[in-house]
Amino acid sequence: MDPLELCHGSTIEWKGTRMAADARYEVELDGRIIGSFYSSPNMIEEAVTGFLAYREGIRRGISVEDVRRNGDLDFTVVARSSGEAGLPVWRDAPLKWDLLMDLVSDLSQSLSKSQCPFAFHIAGLYALGDEGVSSRTILVDVSRHTAMMKLAGWILLRGGSLDGTTPVVISTGRLSGDAVEMMAISGVNLVASFRHVLASGVAAADRLGITLVSKDFTRRMKVFTHPWRLEGGPLAAKGGPGIEWSRRRTDRPLC
Repeated sequence: MDPLELCHGSTIEWKGTRMAADARYEVELDGRIIGSFYSSPNMIEEAVTGFLAYREGIRRGISVEDVRRNGDLDFTVVARSSGEAGLPVWRDAPLKWDLLMDLVSDLSQSLSKSQCPFAFHIAGLYALGDEGVSSRTILVDVSRHTAMMKLAGWILLRGGSLDGTTPVVISTGRLSGDAVEMMAISGVNLVASFRHVLASGVAAADRLGITLVSKDFTRRMKVFTHPWRLEGGPLAAKGGPGIEWSRRRTDRPLC
């Protein structure tokens, strides 16, 4: 899908003010209410698939039969199971640090605020083959969490079409523990963000065997966990800078 298509309907006029659009989506699967999530109004089928896999442990290929309006910014997604959702048979191969930086640059230039206005986050999946990037998938949502959930759903719905490629996921949002766990359920083992690192994300990546790249307190991108997948990647140093706070020095930075 063209990333610009994802920006259609990305804003709404609400009480006389133009603002970023999102809504509550309740999920009804095979006649049973499962739960709800908040999302920008795009790629709802992928969002539902990721939601079911991450929050409920249900891996289903699904088809959306209807989206019913319950009220302002409140909808019910009526979905039916269409078989098991299958994971791709990924290739777990190392890549060069310079290639990862090229992918980060590509994602950062894929959309601008003028093209997709107001606050939004981008999540991109780069499937790497022997000759470089085999496919690129870009998703947009006002929530960094939901963007990653949609990406997990997108992978689960396509399964075998990605077989034999090496997955790299890059996010414009900070990688919290839930974002890393969403990638784990889809089999992705290398995630990167050009925002500052989060403790929960590093802990989850370390536990799940995922290579995590993010900015440290020097504002440079570093490898925090399982560095063998990146050739030439700079490692994050242990510890961090002390910070002056009310004339007292602390090793626990406050944001």
